[in-house]
Amino acid sequence: FASTPLRHHIHIGRFKSATMIIDDRQITDTLFEAVEQAMQTIVSHLSVSFHFDGSLQRKERFIYPLPALREALLNAVVHRDYANASDIQVKIFDDYLTIFSPGKLYGGLTVADLETDYYQSQTRNKLIAEAFYLTKNIEKYGSGLIRIRKELEGYPNVSFSIEETSGGFLVTFKINEGVNE
Repeated sequence: FASTPLRHHIHIGRFKSATMIIDDRQITDTLFEAVEQAMQTIVSHLSVSFHFDGSLQRKERFIYPLPALREALLNAVVHRDYANASDIQVKIFDDYLTIFSPGKLYGGLTVADLETDYYQSQTRNKLIAEAFYLTKNIEKYGSGLIRIRKELEGYPNVSFSIEETSGGFLVTFKINEGVNE
């Protein structure tokens, strides 16, 4: 929003193992464009299955619910600590995906609070949250994690966890072995 804006990146890697990176993308753009480009990059690395139900078009089902991934990415961008120069990191593995946002939880919130449906939203970056609210990308009531959990109800083979680690906030979507849709 400044004439010479600070540059913070969204760094996306596709991994075969913790040390074998098979694709790497660093996105630096306006926050709105960065979210769109990041989602396109994430989707390009996800498995998708096609289903036919008699309608004219096939139905696509990605390995993770895309609205949940988008919500987690938006949370990382809107709530990150912009005083921290670290990048938002998205790591995509065969059986799990993580999104790391620099900065610990804000306003006294705890992971235990966020695991309920009854926490009070806290906003570290009021102007960024307002911009994403006005463009209809978010609401400002703290229902993002509730919506993620709701989306995951249709994906019983995917677990979701949140934690504070390494000076930031990490969300993980994991494919559970032995659980079929």
